[in-house]
Amino acid sequence: MQALHYFNTRRLAGLGQKAILLSLALMILFSSLAFTFASASAASCQAQHTVKRGETLYLIGRKYNMTWDKIAKANNITNANKIYVGQVLCIPASSNATPAPTATATPAPQRISFVKGAISGSVEGTVTAPARNQYVLRALKGQQMTVEIISKDKKANFAVQGVTDGQPLKRLENEDRKWTGTLPATQDYLITVASPSGSAAYTVVVTVVTK
Repeated sequence: MQALHYFNTRRLAGLGQKAILLSLALMILFSSLAFTFASASAASCQAQHTVKRGETLYLIGRKYNMTWDKIAKANNITNANKIYVGQVLCIPASSNATPAPTATATPAPQRISFVKGAISGSVEGTVTAPARNQYVLRALKGQQMTVEIISKDKKANFAVQGVTDGQPLKRLENEDRKWTGTLPATQDYLITVASPSGSAAYTVVVTVVTK
């Protein structure tokens, strides 16, 4: 009877050791998997960017030479307008297998100049998605600016943003083809023209008056 009790005790002790060893092995395995996943996630980001006042995904994308939608996808952002100051964004690493063609790079903005004594000017162009055309003009704090874009079927749209302060005044998500606003600062203002798909010929008319 004592021998049977001794045998059962040894057997239970052996089972206990096996359970402990199995638990340790599983802990090591899970830790290794977690480390591998964290390393892979870190490797997929070439940098981390902290959102500053006035920044948009489009501006951040320009800084890192990539489109804003790639940054949105990497950070699970479904609404491009909903980013906040202090938010840390993963800037995804560029793929060496499919480098961005230089032909689609955004060219330097074209400066709009008014004829002496005039309060308005216009430019014409054609934009082909995903490329964007940009224009810049100087205006003063407190002046009123009106920008209107004319294109077939209202296909082309525009955004307006301060160059120095980065403040967006009209976003591309705003479907209005005419915008009027009081300028918050004396600086250059950037007008970005885009088409959701294909090509669109357009005319942009800009008017600046002193209130």
